[in-house]
Amino acid sequence: MYRICVFGFIVLFTGVSNSIADERKTLVLENDQVIAVFDLGGGALADFSFKDQRLNPLAWHHPAPNDTTPQPFGHFLCFDRLGNPSPQEKENGMPFHGEASKIFWHESAAAEVSNDDSGIGMKCELPLAKMSVNRFAVLSKRGPVLQVKEVFTNVNLLGRVCNILQHPSIGGLFLDEIVLVDSNAWKGFSVGNPMPMVEEPLVYWHTMVKNGSFTDLRKLVSGDNPGVESFICRKGEKFGWITACNPKKGLLIGYIWLIEDYPWIRHWRHIVDGIPQARGLEFGTTPLPLPFGDILKKHEIFGTPIFVYLDSNESIEKSFTVFLMNIPVDFRGVKSVEKTENKIELYERETGKVFTVTF
Repeated sequence: MYRICVFGFIVLFTGVSNSIADERKTLVLENDQVIAVFDLGGGALADFSFKDQRLNPLAWHHPAPNDTTPQPFGHFLCFDRLGNPSPQEKENGMPFHGEASKIFWHESAAAEVSNDDSGIGMKCELPLAKMSVNRFAVLSKRGPVLQVKEVFTNVNLLGRVCNILQHPSIGGLFLDEIVLVDSNAWKGFSVGNPMPMVEEPLVYWHTMVKNGSFTDLRKLVSGDNPGVESFICRKGEKFGWITACNPKKGLLIGYIWLIEDYPWIRHWRHIVDGIPQARGLEFGTTPLPLPFGDILKKHEIFGTPIFVYLDSNESIEKSFTVFLMNIPVDFRGVKSVEKTENKIELYERETGKVFTVTF
C-alpha cells in the first residue's frame, strides 16, 4: 500500500503517541507488518517500524512540532559530499554533508513493482552542486524488507568529483546500553579532530584501544568517548552489512548492500552525560568528511577509492536493502548475513542459529 500524507495526520512510531512534526509532507509505504515513511523535507527515511510494536529505530533528531524546514534526521543522505566544504564553498552557501538533506524533495514516478509489492519515487535537484537524485523504494508485500535504488546524475556542463553516504542513525527509545551493533567491517582507522592524513594506528573491528583501555565498538556504554571509526570490508566479499539489535525490546534493524556500490563503513557513536544518544550505521563511498581538495590529495586508502567522479550528464546507480526482524531476549548479536533473491539469513554469534526474513 502507498499513500502521501502529512505528519500531522498520521502517527509515526517513534515510541511516543504524537507525530514528529505537523504538516511535514511524506510518502508512506506499508504492508500488513510494517510502515516506512519518507520525509520530503530533506528526503529522510523517517520511520521504519513494525505496526504492532511502534518502536522506530531511526528516531534520531526528528524535527520539533510545527518545524517544516528541510533537515537531516533518521536515515538521511549525504550528497554531493560527506562533511565539510572548503572555506570558500561554505562562504558560497554549501552546507555540511551537502545539499540533499537540506532541500525539499518531490514525488516522482513510482518504482516498478511485482507480486503486489508497493513502490514510491522521489527526487531532488541540488542547486549549488548541479547534481540530482532519483530514488525508487519498494516495500515487499511478504515481509519487513525495504529495497531502495538511487540514481545520481551530474547535470553540470563539466565533470565533477562527488561522494555519497547513507547515514542511518538510531536513537530514541530503541537505543540504550543493551543495543549491539554488528557488521562485516574489517580494517579501519579512527576519524578524529583534526582529520587524520595518515591512517595510524590501524583499527580492526570490533575492539580498539582508546585512552589506554580496550573499547568494544559493538556497544555504546557509559565511559566510551564519542567518535567515528571508518572501515573497509574484507577483500573478496560481495555484500557489506550492518545490524543493530536491542534484545530486551526484541527488535533488530539491518542494512545490506553491494560493496562495489559502497566500500566504506563508518561507525559513529555519541553519548551525552553517560547516556547513549545516537549511533550512526553509515555506509558510503568515502571514509573522510573532508573538502574535495583534501580528498583528492589522499586519492585512496587501503587501496580503496575515497571519491566518485561523474562526467557531464553521467549517472551512477546504487542500491541498498533495509530490514527489520523480531529477536529473542537472549539474542547474542549477528555473526554474518547472507542475502538471496527472496530471503535474508542472519547467523547468530556463538550459537550459529539461523534467523530468516523472507520477501
